[in-house]
Amino acid sequence: MQLTNSSKIRILSAIILMMLVMLVFSLGKKAIMLSFFMLALIVFDEIIKYFFKHTREEYAYWLFMAIFVFISVFLYQIKLINFVVWSNSVIILSMIFQIALLLGMLFKVTWEKDYIFLNPFFWCVNLSLIFLSFVVLLNQTEWFESLTFFVLISIVTDSMAWVVGKKFGKRKLYPEVSPNKTIEGALGGWFFAGILIVGYLWFKDTQLLNNLQILLCGLFLPVLAICGDLVQSFFKRMVHLKDSSKRIPGHGGFYDRLDSHLFLIPFFVFFTKMVQA
Repeated sequence: MQLTNSSKIRILSAIILMMLVMLVFSLGKKAIMLSFFMLALIVFDEIIKYFFKHTREEYAYWLFMAIFVFISVFLYQIKLINFVVWSNSVIILSMIFQIALLLGMLFKVTWEKDYIFLNPFFWCVNLSLIFLSFVVLLNQTEWFESLTFFVLISIVTDSMAWVVGKKFGKRKLYPEVSPNKTIEGALGGWFFAGILIVGYLWFKDTQLLNNLQILLCGLFLPVLAICGDLVQSFFKRMVHLKDSSKRIPGHGGFYDRLDSHLFLIPFFVFFTKMVQA
C-alpha cells in the first residue's frame, strides 16, 4: 500500500501526538487531568466557533466558555460530598448524553429544526460530563493501567479501521455521514481492538473471560469507539463542516482527533467498574 502525502502527514502528526501523550503521562495524575480539561476546553472552543459561528470578538463566545468552566469546576467540587454517588451519577448522565447524540445521528436530525443539539448549553454540559467521567477514571485504584488501556482501545480501533479500510475497504459503512469509512475497516478495527480487550481480561484475571456480561461489554467498546467517530462526522456534516478546525495537520481539529475518545470515556469507565467490582 503506497502512502500519499496526506497519509504521511497524518501518520507523522499521530506520532507527535503520541509522544506528547506519553510526556503528559510521565508527569502524573494532576498533569493528565489538567491536560484533558484543556483539551475539552479546546474542543468546546471548536464547537462554539465552527458549529455555532460565535467568534472570540462576540460576547456569546466568552459567555459559553465561562459557563463550561463554571459547570466543570462546580461539579468537580461536588465530588467531595459523596464520591461514590457523584461518580455513578456522572457516568450515567454522561452515557445518556452520548446515547442522545447517537440517536440524533440514527434518526438524522437536522440543524435547522429546534432540536436540543442546536443549543450550545447541551454541548457545554456534555463536555463537562465527559471531563468529569475522565476524573472518575483517574480516581480508580488502578487508574494508570485503566487509562493506558482506554487510550489503546481508542487508538487501535481507529488506526486499524483506517489501515484495513485503506487496504481492503470496498463497502461503505455509512456514506451519508462519512463516505470514506468502510464496513471492512470497521470490522478490522473491532477485530484488533477485540484481541486487545480479550488479552487485557486474560491478563487481569482469566476468570473474567468466563463472565459473559463482562466479555460482551468489553467487546462492545470498539463498536462504541466507531460510533463516536460517526457521531462526530454526522454533526459536522449537519453544519457543513469537513474538519472542526485546522489545528492538527492531517487530522483537522482536536474534536476530529478526539471524537471516539470523548464518546467512549463514560462507557469505558462503566466497563472498568464492572471488571473491578
